[in-house]
Amino acid sequence: MADLEKSQNAIHHDDLTGLPNRQALQQFFLNQENDNKYYLFLDVDRFKQINDTYGHVIGDEVLRYISFLLHDLAEGKGKVFRLSGDEFIIVHELYAGNRTAWELCQDIHQRFREPFFCAKHCIHISISIGVYEFCFGSEDFITILDQADQEMYKVKKSITDGFDVRKRRTLP
Repeated sequence: MADLEKSQNAIHHDDLTGLPNRQALQQFFLNQENDNKYYLFLDVDRFKQINDTYGHVIGDEVLRYISFLLHDLAEGKGKVFRLSGDEFIIVHELYAGNRTAWELCQDIHQRFREPFFCAKHCIHISISIGVYEFCFGSEDFITILDQADQEMYKVKKSITDGFDVRKRRTLP
């Protein structure tokens, strides 16, 4: 029985970060009742540059650090998943009295304003976040994931076009 639980845990969790993975996200999605939630689709900006500059060992530390911060920010009202590579998903409850998606995004960006220090390196991390609100049961998993992904790419494109919608100001 313990071996089965250990195998299930290995299948549904990311080795590097310890976060639930894409398979766990799909399972989570299938087990939910009709409830309003929002997805935050997060992508680390210029992560390849971090790996190319500091090496993959430091890149792995950056991913662990990001995982820790996101888990901390979800505060038990959301669940964090590592989708793949430098992509993360937060599924958060949407109800009165809870932080809005905008407030959670602001909190995430605020936490990443401070650089990450690792092995004498000062690494600045920025994250693009797409938000998609939905009700479980109204759309399938792939559609919701795709919509959140498209929202994230809109944010990423707005940054490369010189306008940062996260801060609602023109970039220098």
